[in-house]
Amino acid sequence: MMKKTIQLQPAGKGTALAIQVVTRASRTELAEVLEDGTLRIRLNAPPVDGKANRALIDFLAGIFQVRESDIEIVAGEHSRKKIVTITGIEPELVEKIIAKAI
Repeated sequence: MMKKTIQLQPAGKGTALAIQVVTRASRTELAEVLEDGTLRIRLNAPPVDGKANRALIDFLAGIFQVRESDIEIVAGEHSRKKIVTITGIEPELVEKIIAKAI
């Protein structure tokens, strides 16, 4: 099976990545890399009152060992498909961390 490439872009002093969230999952986890390079993340939070977005930011901060303030949803705040930037971490390191976690 061919390894899927994660869709990452340098963004200022960090990395931007495409994410698709699945809310109300049984647990919060990195699920898979989709064919187009989007990272699918399952969240154990409902998409109500920003709870899923807060859960996503908290989860990503833990995975990448950065502050929550270093993570920003720059597109798709009210959508399942989002673009997220992570300041202070290079795309190569993001890719390594994701590959190890999945």
